[in-house]
Amino acid sequence: MYKFLIIALLAPMLITGCALDVDLQNERNANALHRLEVSLATDKQYKNDAYYASEEYQNAKHANQFLAKAYGRE
Repeated sequence: MYKFLIIALLAPMLITGCALDVDLQNERNANALHRLEVSLATDKQYKNDAYYASEEYQNAKHANQFLAKAYGRE
């Protein structure tokens, strides 16, 4: 009899505890996904910044400006 009573009293706590664990895990997954997205965006920005600072980009920019002046497009 006591076992049944104990199980009946503890069952809601076990179910609620499991639901809280699932919510906590979902929140952790969402945070991890957000950190990954921020990391990828930051990496892409660094690559873009590195390209715009490169000599290749500066030469291409200068050539485009020269051609624009030569053909009167500026």
